[in-house]
Parts: sequence; structure tokens; C-alpha cells
Amino acid sequence: QMAVALESDADQDDSSSGEIVGAEDDEAVEVSGDRLDDVDTPSSGDSPTSRGDSPTSQPQTSEDGSGLWRLLLTASASAATTAVGMALLFTRWIREAAPPELRYAPSEENVKLVMAVPLLLRSYIPNVLTRNGHLASLFGYIKLPSWRHRCDRELVPLSDGGTVSVEWFPSRPADGVPVILMLPGINNDAAFPYVQHVMRLVLAEGLGTPAAVNWRGLGGLPLSAAGGATPKVYCGLGAPDLAEILSHLRRRLPSSPLYAVGWSMGGCILVRHMAEAGEGCELRAAMAVSPALDVSAVQRYWQGTPVGRLYGLAIGFKLWLYFLSHRRELAGGPVSVWRAFLGVFRGYEDEVFAPLWGLSGHEEYWRRCSVGEELVRRVARRASPPVAAAAAVA
Repeated sequence: QMAVALESDADQDDSSSGEIVGAEDDEAVEVSGDRLDDVDTPSSGDSPTSRGDSPTSQPQTSEDGSGLWRLLLTASASAATTAVGMALLFTRWIREAAPPELRYAPSEENVKLVMAVPLLLRSYIPNVLTRNGHLASLFGYIKLPSWRHRCDRELVPLSDGGTVSVEWFPSRPADGVPVILMLPGINNDAAFPYVQHVMRLVLAEGLGTPAAVNWRGLGGLPLSAAGGATPKVYCGLGAPDLAEILSHLRRRLPSSPLYAVGWSMGGCILVRHMAEAGEGCELRAAMAVSPALDVSAVQRYWQGTPVGRLYGLAIGFKLWLYFLSHRRELAGGPVSVWRAFLGVFRGYEDEVFAPLWGLSGHEEYWRRCSVGEELVRRVARRASPPVAAAAAVA
């Protein structure tokens, strides 16, 4: 304990009241002790050298430098191994995935046709997802930017009062310019990325003027019908609509060669129209990409496999959204919104397409949508001579 006094030792007994801090004041003692501890005064024999403290810091050892080098070497080795592995996989992929082989009758006309399409003669590197059809289908929707070209819309009225449109890119052509018409698949319109990508490619290659079809009620088109009847929705029964579109284009562009490319449902509509039109078909040439030639087989796959059921639900739900967007035009008709929703799970053929198109049921719908072997052979025989052999097509 510590005591501080103002008086001298002689007067200590008489002036004890002048003490600032009493000896018994433990709290003051602790404060005084803390303040003394703050002063770092080395005692004898307790110098910085004796405590082991150095006024200057010790230099770093070489272990830190060697650790950094080991880290850099490990990262470099990992990057090199990954690069070599990817290069080997890429090389194997290129060797195993052979480019498509062109098969055609060696006639003068066919040779000229092949030579006139530079894309057929270029080197071809297949997509890495071509081995899996499901991934390839999904990749077709997401691999390309979903930009929208500013197209010149031309409305085409149909004989039953319905309306479709032809989206010209960038504008309507003059007579005599070749026209390449794109026919999108189910639930797709002219603004879908794969359609717009091909339109840009056709224009860049100088093949002609590209255009794409918006089926009934798609691409912002309203549903309409003549005489106040219930409008028909778009579906696989679009071959008559395509015939009217081509007739309209021929009247407006009498000298222009007409070509067409169809995907999935659009490809099925294209092939069926060519088979039904026969020699009267306005198309000079056409290409069907993954066409659903046998709709009943597609439906059996959708209903009989887990993956197929997922496809069916996804497509059916998108069809229900389409129906929902046109519920006012379809009000009062044979199909309600609730019945259309049931079609997602029970099939749109019986619940929606058949009633609106006046069919007996899904069997008739499948039969009228499908192309069939005989119709395919009729298309193959119509080409003179065929670019693809009839046996290969059928």
C-alpha cells in the first residue's frame, strides 16, 4: 500500500486530514498501480536485451518464399494438365464425330445445286451435344442470343377467316428475288432464336430474302374466324394454311423462286403440304429438320417414357398459356379454360384440337397430321432427280 501526505513527518499526527489518498483506500491503490504499470521503466537486470526484445524486427526466413514458389508451380502444373486433357478430348471428339455425307444422284442439275450452296462445302465441326438428343434440343433454345430483328410484318388472311403473318427480314423483296420461308415448330414463333439465327445466316450468305411464318395466334397475332365462328388454334393441321401462304406469295411475287425450311411441327406441315400439292407445289426446294412424320409414334413416346412425359407436360403447359392468352376470342366455344388445362395432363388432341377443328378424337388428329411412308415416297418421287435417294428418305 502507498500513502501520500502533504505534511512533514513531524506534523504527521496533526495533519492526517491533509492526505490525498489514504493507505486504506484499496481502489486508489489499484489506480495508482495501473498508472505505474503504464510506465515501462526497465529495472536493473531487465533490459531489452535481457528480455529478448530487439529494437529492430528480425528478417523473414526463406520458408515463405519457397512456399510461394511451390504454390505457383502447383497452379501451373494443374493448368497445363487441364489444357492437355481438354485438347485430347477435343481431338477425339473431332475424329469420332464425322461430318455429314452428301448423297445425291450425279446429275448436272444436282451438281450445280450442291456447288451453289457454299455452306455444304465448308468444314463442319459438330456440336459437342450432338450425341444426346435431349441436350441438343435444349441447347438449340439457349445457345443463341434471343435478340429480335425488326421485321416487316405482312398479314395473310386465310379462307376460314383466320390470320397468319409472314415476317420479312429486313423488308419485303422485289419480284424475282429468291425467298426462303422459315416454318417454326410447336409453341414457337418467328422471334425464336434459332429461327432468327437462320434468317441472319441466309441474308449474310446472299441466298435471298428470309422470312418466317407466325402461325395462328402466335407472335402477337389475334385469333379470328369468319362469320362469328369460334376461331381455330394453330396445331399440326397447318398444311392448308401453308398452301394459302404460298399461293399468296406467288400472287405477289410471280417470278421469285420460293424455298422453305421447317422444324419439328413446321417440318411435318411442310412435308405433308408437298405430298398433298404434288406437281402443283409452289416450292422449288425445301428442307425439313427433325419433322414429326409419325405423330402417333411421337405421342406413344411421350406417354410411355418418363422423359417423354416431361416433354409432354412442358409442351402442354405452354399450349395452355397460349390458350389462356386467347381465352376471350375462344369464349363461348366448345373448349373452356378448365378443359384446356386438363389437356396438359390428358392430351391436347382430345381436349382442344379435335373439338376446335371438328375432328372425332386423337386418332383422327394423329392420322391427319402424320405424313406416312406413302406420302414421303410421293415427295421423293416428285424430285427429278432427288437430291436424297427415295429409299433414304422413306
